[in-house]
Amino acid sequence: MGESNTHQNLVLLIKKHFHEIVPTNTSCFISCDTIGESNIPPQTLNGYRPDVYYSHNDLLMIGEAKTSKDLERKHSISQYKSFMNTCAQFTGKKYFFLFVPWNEFISAKNLLKRLQKQYNYDVVIKVGCDFDIVEMI
Repeated sequence: MGESNTHQNLVLLIKKHFHEIVPTNTSCFISCDTIGESNIPPQTLNGYRPDVYYSHNDLLMIGEAKTSKDLERKHSISQYKSFMNTCAQFTGKKYFFLFVPWNEFISAKNLLKRLQKQYNYDVVIKVGCDFDIVEMI
């Protein structure tokens, strides 16, 4: 499976987990950056566009998928910080999801723990992987 297929599958897993939290009657507000999707997520702070996005009433959820080669790139870390900062400024419940391949699961959790501690982001962070394992950090 190529990187783009891996990325697309991770995005779909994030969307699935959004559906588990979002009220059924507002699930149409979930936007997703996948092939064939017309409702793409808006840009957040610093002009980054997440892979999955939901904002309605008092709930904001931002999801990002990363492949092994992209997880710790400088650009990716800037995205995480921007997304978590966007969440932190939201009044209400806010979640940031990061999904990665299984072999990056521990690294992703450690990276986001460090960022949350360093910047004191007030946001629920969930890290998941392609085996559909999700942990809150």
